[in-house]
Amino acid sequence: MDFPTTIQDDHTDQSAQPNELSLTTAQNSYALSNEIINLIFQMQQTGQFDQTKPETNRGCWTPEEDERLQAAVNQIGTKKWTDVAKFVPTRTSKQCRERWFNRLLPNLKHEPFEQWEDDIIIAKQKEIGNRWAMIAKLLQGRSPNAVKNRWHAVLKNQVGYQEAKIEGDEQQLMQIQMIPAIQEHYQGSTGADI
Repeated sequence: MDFPTTIQDDHTDQSAQPNELSLTTAQNSYALSNEIINLIFQMQQTGQFDQTKPETNRGCWTPEEDERLQAAVNQIGTKKWTDVAKFVPTRTSKQCRERWFNRLLPNLKHEPFEQWEDDIIIAKQKEIGNRWAMIAKLLQGRSPNAVKNRWHAVLKNQVGYQEAKIEGDEQQLMQIQMIPAIQEHYQGSTGADI
């Protein structure tokens, strides 16, 4: 059966029966969906539909890739990551952007965190939550990703332990404060010292 390849407005024909209209509409919908499927198939065959790079590397960055990325950023800047990624054919634009801002940015600090930095992260996380970019602005030379990783790897557990210890100390203090009342209760009922 040969279906038309163009959609015509069949609703203008007043003499058509309701069943004929729905059949024509169904045929047109079928033809349109076939055209879309064929177009997608052609785009896949020519590589126009593929959104990923065929040889994208997901492993560690090589020194050569880092050099290419630095050269591209020096030439293009940090706004057009799709253009930058063309200089590093094995990496996506997202990989290039994250590598630049998290590892290669010239003013980033890679030394271990100092105590005063940990104190700021703890205080600000408690105050404003997990807004790592805002917290990182207070720590010059630290990326938001580094601050987030520091929180999740080290500080969150320390803070949780300290809060649990404080809660435990408060419970223990309440129990100690209740001892005289308990003693008095039992002394009054038995008349003997505990």
